[in-house]
Amino acid sequence: MALAQLSASDSDRFEAWLEGVAERQAALTTRELGRGIRAVSRVYVEKRDAGAVRGRATQGDARRAAFTRFYAPLHFLCLWHAYDTVRGALGDTPPTRILDLGCGSGAAGAALALRLSPMPRVVGIDALGWALPEARRTYSHFGVSARTRRGELPRAMPRVGAGDLMVCGWLLNELDADARKQLLERLERGIDRGAACLILEPLAGSTSPWWDGACARLSTKGMRDGIFKTEVELPEPLRVLDRAAGLDHRMIGARWMATQGGS
Repeated sequence: MALAQLSASDSDRFEAWLEGVAERQAALTTRELGRGIRAVSRVYVEKRDAGAVRGRATQGDARRAAFTRFYAPLHFLCLWHAYDTVRGALGDTPPTRILDLGCGSGAAGAALALRLSPMPRVVGIDALGWALPEARRTYSHFGVSARTRRGELPRAMPRVGAGDLMVCGWLLNELDADARKQLLERLERGIDRGAACLILEPLAGSTSPWWDGACARLSTKGMRDGIFKTEVELPEPLRVLDRAAGLDHRMIGARWMATQGGS
């Protein structure tokens, strides 16, 4: 089976992006980053019941670096490659605006924008103030026209309609049950107004026990769902961190839901 690869131009920009983030975090050793990656993983996998998942997972420089240098690049690769799988559900008309909801450092919005022609503008929304400068750097690095907004979702969800694509990249599992319910309702209303929607979540069912119910509910809005997996050859900086954390990401993937909206 051939390993999935970025296009040549996107691969060069992706590796330059990794280098830029590493330069800004040069004070952290590989060992410290490995511990940060493991700490983030424990919050998401073993300590979810304590609540405030995202806030706890980004406490301290090492954990924030784990997001920007490891998890965000993995999400970028996953979404970039998954686009060929989900594009049929999103329809033939490209959006003019991507709402990168819970954008973090901008990986999901940037990866998706690169796969679309003409490239849409992006609005990145996140409650984490430290993440927004990273998101702006990411969008700018990849040549994406974008702006960012600080706000807690679902309250910060803007009004959407035809021409918009709402993207929740690994976000819904981070919300408490009430916030997730409200955001799903906002997504439904956006779909009714003609906006497209793409949701990606981890493969592990333990992180998203609500997934099947959400799929059943959103199927009435034209949502299709599936599982995406692909083998990849990680760039050396990601391989080093993968080994340092005792992980193995030669296979990446996600659960997904998508619709072109207006159903």
